[in-house]
Amino acid sequence: PAPTDMSKTFTSQKNAFGLTRIYRGKELPKHDPEETVALVDLSDIPRSDALQVPTLGAHPSLPSPYFPYPNKNSFALGKWYWSSGTQKSQRSFKELVDIVGADDFQPKDIQSTQWSAIDKTLGQSEFDNSNDRHEWEDEDAGWKRTPISLDIPFSKNMK
Repeated sequence: PAPTDMSKTFTSQKNAFGLTRIYRGKELPKHDPEETVALVDLSDIPRSDALQVPTLGAHPSLPSPYFPYPNKNSFALGKWYWSSGTQKSQRSFKELVDIVGADDFQPKDIQSTQWSAIDKTLGQSEFDNSNDRHEWEDEDAGWKRTPISLDIPFSKNMK
């Protein structure tokens, strides 16, 4: 059969994971074809009709996609702070300048950000707020708690 305009194949660029998308049609889609896909659509776990998993952004009570940060600009600064190490470099400084110099950067987005609360949230694990014993603590699972002492050698130059 003779090829038609609908049989054109378009391949997207590789994403961070090396994956591409293949589209067939007259042209590349002008929207995200998966923007209305919900998490439940991607799962093969049977669901009850009572469970409704909304798509991101479809419901105002959903947390920010940047959680625990309240917005994109707070997330960008937090990522810069935590990802660039304890000693800042010229490269790190340029990254900061790029963040605050971006066209969509709004200082009001970060002025009321509760940085200490965000840091506390980032430092917690699901086990921190629970009084339940977990499998890894269960002696029946083969784990045992045993106090140990370690001799740590210190340099002569340490005070």
